[in-house]
Amino acid sequence: DGIQVEITRDGEVSLAFNAEEWDKTATPENCFYWRSNTKGEEGYNTIIGYTSKIENYTKLRYPSRCTKIEFRYNNDYGDSVSSYTSRAFTNNIEKVEIPNTVVSIGDEAFGSGIHSFQKLKEIIIPNSVTSIGSGAFQNCSNLSNITIGNSVTSIGANAFRGCSNLSSIIIPDSVISIGGGAFYGTAWYNNQPDGVVYAGKVAYKYKGTMPEDTSIKIEEGTKGIAKEAFSGCSNLSSITIQDGVTSIGEEAFSGCTGLSSIIIPNSVTSIGRWVFISWTLDQTIKCRASEKPAGWVDGWDNYAYPWSGGNTQRQAQLIWGYTGD
Repeated sequence: DGIQVEITRDGEVSLAFNAEEWDKTATPENCFYWRSNTKGEEGYNTIIGYTSKIENYTKLRYPSRCTKIEFRYNNDYGDSVSSYTSRAFTNNIEKVEIPNTVVSIGDEAFGSGIHSFQKLKEIIIPNSVTSIGSGAFQNCSNLSNITIGNSVTSIGANAFRGCSNLSSIIIPDSVISIGGGAFYGTAWYNNQPDGVVYAGKVAYKYKGTMPEDTSIKIEEGTKGIAKEAFSGCSNLSSITIQDGVTSIGEEAFSGCTGLSSIIIPNSVTSIGRWVFISWTLDQTIKCRASEKPAGWVDGWDNYAYPWSGGNTQRQAQLIWGYTGD
Protein backbone atom coordinates (compact mmCIF):
# COMPACT_ATOMS: atom_id res chain seq x y z
CA ASP A 1 0.00 0.00 0.00
CA GLY A 2 2.98 2.29 -0.48
CA ILE A 3 4.08 2.13 3.18
CA GLN A 4 7.86 2.31 3.62
CA VAL A 5 9.54 0.25 6.30
CA GLU A 6 13.04 0.06 7.78
CA ILE A 7 14.81 -3.16 8.78
CA THR A 8 17.29 -2.73 11.64
CA ARG A 9 20.60 -4.55 12.05
CA ASP A 10 18.77 -6.93 14.44
CA GLY A 11 16.14 -7.76 11.84
CA GLU A 12 13.42 -5.65 13.43
CA VAL A 13 10.91 -4.06 11.07
CA SER A 14 9.59 -0.56 11.73
CA LEU A 15 7.88 2.20 9.79
CA ALA A 16 10.33 4.45 7.93
CA PHE A 17 10.88 7.84 9.55
CA ASN A 18 8.73 10.58 8.06
CA ALA A 19 10.27 13.96 8.87
CA GLU A 20 7.28 15.92 7.59
CA GLU A 21 4.85 14.04 9.82
CA TRP A 22 7.23 14.22 12.78
CA ASP A 23 7.58 17.99 12.53
CA LYS A 24 3.81 18.52 12.68
CA THR A 25 4.02 17.89 16.43
CA ALA A 26 7.66 18.89 17.03
CA THR A 27 8.69 21.68 19.37
CA PRO A 28 9.09 24.88 17.28
CA GLU A 29 12.60 25.69 16.06
CA ASN A 30 12.51 29.09 17.79
CA CYS A 31 12.62 27.28 21.15
CA PHE A 32 16.26 26.40 20.45
CA TYR A 33 19.59 28.11 19.91
CA TRP A 34 21.33 26.62 16.88
CA ARG A 35 25.04 26.63 16.23
CA SER A 36 24.28 28.30 12.91
CA ASN A 37 21.10 29.66 11.34
CA THR A 38 22.52 29.67 7.82
CA LYS A 39 21.29 26.68 5.87
CA GLY A 40 24.15 24.64 4.42
CA GLU A 41 26.63 26.01 6.95
CA GLU A 42 28.32 23.72 9.46
CA GLY A 43 26.29 23.72 12.65
CA TYR A 44 22.97 24.48 10.98
CA ASN A 45 21.64 21.15 12.30
CA THR A 46 23.22 21.37 15.77
CA ILE A 47 21.26 22.51 18.83
CA ILE A 48 23.41 24.18 21.49
CA GLY A 49 20.88 25.79 23.84
CA TYR A 50 17.29 26.72 24.63
CA THR A 51 15.29 29.97 24.49
CA SER A 52 12.85 31.11 27.15
CA LYS A 53 10.00 29.79 24.98
CA ILE A 54 10.89 26.24 26.11
CA GLU A 55 9.51 27.07 29.56
CA ASN A 56 6.01 26.57 28.15
CA TYR A 57 6.59 22.85 27.49
CA THR A 58 6.71 19.67 29.58
CA LYS A 59 7.47 17.48 26.55
CA LEU A 60 10.40 18.32 24.30
CA ARG A 61 10.17 16.90 20.77
CA TYR A 62 13.22 17.89 18.75
CA PRO A 63 12.56 19.00 15.15
CA SER A 64 13.90 16.82 12.33
CA ARG A 65 16.33 19.58 11.31
CA CYS A 66 18.43 18.49 14.31
CA THR A 67 21.24 15.95 13.82
CA LYS A 68 23.33 16.79 16.91
CA ILE A 69 22.43 17.88 20.44
CA GLU A 70 25.18 19.71 22.29
CA PHE A 71 25.63 22.04 25.24
CA ARG A 72 28.05 24.96 25.22
CA TYR A 73 29.44 26.42 28.41
CA ASN A 74 30.22 30.14 28.61
CA ASN A 75 28.12 30.82 25.55
CA ASP A 76 26.39 34.15 25.10
CA TYR A 77 23.31 33.49 23.00
CA GLY A 78 22.30 37.14 22.86
CA ASP A 79 19.21 38.69 24.46
CA SER A 80 21.16 38.60 27.76
CA VAL A 81 20.89 34.79 27.76
CA SER A 82 23.92 32.86 28.99
CA SER A 83 24.48 29.11 28.90
CA TYR A 84 23.45 29.02 32.56
CA THR A 85 20.08 30.72 32.06
CA SER A 86 19.47 28.85 28.80
CA ARG A 87 19.68 25.52 30.61
CA ALA A 88 17.46 26.84 33.42
CA PHE A 89 14.66 27.30 30.87
CA THR A 90 14.36 23.49 30.63
CA ASN A 91 13.22 23.03 34.24
CA ASN A 92 9.68 21.97 33.22
CA ILE A 93 10.71 19.27 30.71
CA GLU A 94 9.60 15.78 31.80
CA LYS A 95 9.82 13.84 28.54
CA VAL A 96 12.17 14.07 25.56
CA GLU A 97 11.55 12.64 22.09
CA ILE A 98 14.44 12.57 19.61
CA PRO A 99 13.90 12.13 15.85
CA ASN A 100 15.68 9.56 13.70
CA THR A 101 17.77 12.38 12.19
CA VAL A 102 19.94 12.76 15.32
CA VAL A 103 23.24 10.85 15.20
CA SER A 104 25.03 12.29 18.23
CA ILE A 105 24.09 13.27 21.79
CA GLY A 106 27.00 15.39 22.90
CA ASP A 107 28.80 15.96 26.19
CA GLU A 108 26.45 17.23 28.92
CA ALA A 109 23.60 17.53 26.43
CA PHE A 110 20.97 17.08 29.16
CA GLY A 111 22.98 16.88 32.35
CA SER A 112 26.05 18.06 34.30
CA GLY A 113 26.54 20.30 37.27
CA ILE A 114 24.84 23.28 35.65
CA HIS A 115 21.06 23.02 35.58
CA SER A 116 20.60 19.48 34.36
CA PHE A 117 17.11 18.60 33.16
CA GLN A 118 15.88 18.23 36.75
CA LYS A 119 12.36 17.02 35.96
CA LEU A 120 13.25 14.75 33.05
CA LYS A 121 11.69 11.31 33.60
CA GLU A 122 11.70 9.62 30.23
CA ILE A 123 13.69 9.67 27.01
CA ILE A 124 13.82 7.46 23.95
CA ILE A 125 17.10 7.41 22.02
CA PRO A 126 16.42 6.29 18.43
CA ASN A 127 18.43 3.85 16.34
CA SER A 128 20.01 6.73 14.40
CA VAL A 129 22.15 7.78 17.41
CA THR A 130 25.65 6.26 17.46
CA SER A 131 27.21 7.98 20.49
CA ILE A 132 26.23 9.34 23.90
CA GLY A 133 28.71 11.88 25.24
CA SER A 134 30.34 12.35 28.62
CA GLY A 135 27.94 13.60 31.29
CA ALA A 136 25.09 13.55 28.77
CA PHE A 137 22.47 12.84 31.47
CA GLN A 138 24.56 13.43 34.58
CA ASN A 139 22.48 14.36 37.64
CA CYS A 140 19.13 13.98 35.88
CA SER A 141 17.92 12.63 39.20
CA ASN A 142 14.31 12.05 38.13
CA LEU A 143 15.19 10.05 35.02
CA SER A 144 13.62 6.64 35.51
CA ASN A 145 13.04 5.32 32.01
CA ILE A 146 15.45 5.33 29.08
CA THR A 147 15.52 3.37 25.85
CA ILE A 148 18.85 3.28 23.98
CA GLY A 149 18.74 2.54 20.26
CA ASN A 150 20.71 -0.36 18.83
CA SER A 151 23.19 1.76 16.86
CA VAL A 152 24.91 3.34 19.87
CA THR A 153 28.53 2.14 20.05
CA SER A 154 29.92 4.36 22.80
CA ILE A 155 28.69 5.82 26.10
CA GLY A 156 30.89 8.52 27.58
CA ALA A 157 32.26 8.95 31.08
CA ASN A 158 29.67 9.93 33.72
CA ALA A 159 26.92 9.74 31.09
CA PHE A 160 24.26 8.67 33.63
CA ARG A 161 26.15 9.47 36.81
CA GLY A 162 23.86 10.64 39.61
CA CYS A 163 20.65 9.45 37.90
CA SER A 164 19.52 8.07 41.23
CA ASN A 165 16.07 6.95 40.04
CA LEU A 166 17.34 5.07 37.00
CA SER A 167 16.69 1.50 38.11
CA SER A 168 16.42 -0.20 34.73
CA ILE A 169 18.52 0.36 31.64
CA ILE A 170 18.98 -1.90 28.65
CA ILE A 171 22.33 -1.54 26.90
CA PRO A 172 22.20 -2.79 23.28
CA ASP A 173 24.79 -5.24 22.01
CA SER A 174 26.12 -2.54 19.68
CA VAL A 175 27.86 -0.76 22.60
CA ILE A 176 31.55 -1.64 22.83
CA SER A 177 32.93 1.34 24.77
CA ILE A 178 31.77 2.79 28.12
CA GLY A 179 33.53 5.60 29.98
CA GLY A 180 34.39 5.62 33.67
CA GLY A 181 31.60 6.37 36.13
CA ALA A 182 28.95 6.14 33.42
CA PHE A 183 26.41 4.54 35.77
CA TYR A 184 27.81 5.61 39.13
CA GLY A 185 25.06 6.54 41.57
CA THR A 186 22.23 5.00 39.55
CA ALA A 187 19.75 2.66 41.21
CA TRP A 188 20.62 0.15 38.47
CA TYR A 189 24.29 -0.01 39.49
CA ASN A 190 23.56 0.09 43.21
CA ASN A 191 21.29 -2.95 42.82
CA GLN A 192 23.96 -5.04 41.08
CA PRO A 193 25.64 -7.81 43.12
CA ASP A 194 29.32 -7.53 43.99
CA GLY A 195 31.73 -8.78 41.35
CA VAL A 196 32.12 -7.91 37.68
CA VAL A 197 29.15 -5.82 36.56
CA TYR A 198 28.31 -6.14 32.87
CA ALA A 199 26.47 -3.42 30.95
CA GLY A 200 25.27 -5.17 27.84
CA LYS A 201 28.34 -6.70 26.19
CA VAL A 202 30.80 -4.55 28.15
CA ALA A 203 32.61 -5.49 31.37
CA TYR A 204 31.77 -2.23 33.10
CA LYS A 205 33.18 -2.33 36.63
CA TYR A 206 34.30 -4.62 39.42
CA LYS A 207 31.96 -3.79 42.30
CA GLY A 208 32.75 -4.29 45.98
CA THR A 209 35.89 -5.40 47.76
CA MET A 210 37.83 -7.96 45.76
CA PRO A 211 38.96 -11.01 47.77
CA GLU A 212 42.64 -11.91 47.82
CA ASP A 213 43.98 -14.02 44.95
CA THR A 214 40.96 -13.46 42.69
CA SER A 215 40.86 -14.98 39.20
CA ILE A 216 38.48 -13.59 36.60
CA LYS A 217 37.45 -14.89 33.21
CA ILE A 218 35.72 -12.30 31.05
CA GLU A 219 32.42 -13.69 29.80
CA GLU A 220 32.15 -15.15 26.30
CA GLY A 221 30.60 -12.65 23.91
CA THR A 222 32.00 -9.62 25.72
CA LYS A 223 32.96 -6.86 23.27
CA GLY A 224 34.59 -4.28 25.52
CA ILE A 225 36.20 -3.57 28.87
CA ALA A 226 35.20 -0.16 30.20
CA LYS A 227 37.40 2.63 31.45
CA GLU A 228 38.66 1.91 34.98
CA ALA A 229 36.86 -1.46 34.98
CA PHE A 230 39.49 -3.10 37.23
CA SER A 231 41.41 -0.01 38.32
CA GLY A 232 42.97 -0.44 41.75
CA CYS A 233 42.09 -4.16 41.99
CA SER A 234 45.37 -5.14 43.65
CA ASN A 235 43.95 -8.54 44.69
CA LEU A 236 43.39 -9.58 41.08
CA SER A 237 45.85 -12.42 40.49
CA SER A 238 44.79 -13.55 36.99
CA ILE A 239 42.42 -12.49 34.26
CA THR A 240 41.44 -14.14 30.98
CA ILE A 241 40.27 -11.87 28.18
CA GLN A 242 38.29 -13.82 25.62
CA ASP A 243 38.97 -13.47 21.92
CA GLY A 244 36.23 -11.19 20.61
CA VAL A 245 36.89 -8.28 22.95
CA THR A 246 37.64 -5.33 20.66
CA SER A 247 38.00 -2.39 23.05
CA ILE A 248 39.81 -1.76 26.35
CA GLY A 249 39.19 1.60 28.01
CA GLU A 250 41.54 4.01 29.75
CA GLU A 251 43.05 2.85 33.05
CA ALA A 252 41.20 -0.47 32.82
CA PHE A 253 44.00 -2.35 34.65
CA SER A 254 45.81 0.50 36.39
CA GLY A 255 47.06 -0.42 39.82
CA CYS A 256 46.51 -4.16 39.30
CA THR A 257 49.72 -4.94 41.15
CA GLY A 258 48.75 -8.55 41.86
CA LEU A 259 48.78 -9.56 38.19
CA SER A 260 52.01 -11.17 37.04
CA SER A 261 50.93 -11.00 33.39
CA ILE A 262 48.03 -10.37 31.04
CA ILE A 263 47.35 -11.60 27.50
CA ILE A 264 45.77 -9.13 25.04
CA PRO A 265 44.01 -11.07 22.25
CA ASN A 266 44.28 -10.25 18.55
CA SER A 267 40.67 -9.09 18.49
CA VAL A 268 41.51 -5.95 20.50
CA THR A 269 41.67 -3.12 17.98
CA SER A 270 41.26 -0.19 20.38
CA ILE A 271 43.05 0.58 23.66
CA GLY A 272 42.84 3.82 25.61
CA ARG A 273 45.51 5.69 27.55
CA TRP A 274 47.18 4.62 30.78
CA VAL A 275 45.69 1.10 30.84
CA PHE A 276 48.68 -0.25 32.81
CA ILE A 277 49.51 2.65 35.13
CA SER A 278 51.76 1.50 38.02
CA TRP A 279 52.77 -1.80 36.38
CA THR A 280 56.35 -2.70 37.23
CA LEU A 281 59.28 -4.70 35.86
CA ASP A 282 58.05 -7.98 37.35
CA GLN A 283 54.79 -7.78 35.36
CA THR A 284 54.38 -8.70 31.69
CA ILE A 285 51.98 -7.52 28.98
CA LYS A 286 51.67 -10.27 26.35
CA CYS A 287 50.14 -9.12 23.06
CA ARG A 288 48.97 -11.54 20.39
CA ALA A 289 49.42 -8.78 17.82
CA SER A 290 52.85 -8.71 16.17
CA GLU A 291 53.04 -4.92 16.51
CA LYS A 292 51.06 -2.03 17.96
CA PRO A 293 47.71 -1.79 16.14
CA ALA A 294 46.75 1.61 14.76
CA GLY A 295 43.81 1.88 17.17
CA TRP A 296 46.00 1.64 20.28
CA VAL A 297 46.58 5.24 21.35
CA ASP A 298 49.98 6.60 22.28
CA GLY A 299 50.45 6.27 26.02
CA TRP A 300 48.41 3.07 26.28
CA ASP A 301 51.26 1.44 28.21
CA ASN A 302 52.52 4.42 30.24
CA TYR A 303 53.73 3.66 33.75
CA ALA A 304 52.56 6.96 35.26
CA TYR A 305 50.37 9.93 34.36
CA PRO A 306 52.15 12.70 32.39
CA TRP A 307 51.39 15.26 35.12
CA SER A 308 52.88 13.08 37.88
CA GLY A 309 56.32 14.59 37.43
CA GLY A 310 58.00 11.17 37.31
CA ASN A 311 59.03 8.76 34.58
CA THR A 312 56.01 7.90 32.41
CA GLN A 313 57.77 5.29 30.27
CA ARG A 314 56.55 1.70 30.48
CA GLN A 315 58.12 -0.32 33.27
CA ALA A 316 56.37 -3.65 32.64
CA GLN A 317 57.81 -6.18 30.22
CA LEU A 318 56.14 -6.17 26.79
CA ILE A 319 55.96 -9.09 24.34
CA TRP A 320 54.60 -8.72 20.80
CA GLY A 321 53.42 -11.74 18.83
CA TYR A 322 52.88 -13.86 21.92
CA THR A 323 51.72 -17.39 21.04
CA GLY A 324 51.71 -19.15 24.42
CA ASP A 325 48.84 -19.91 26.74
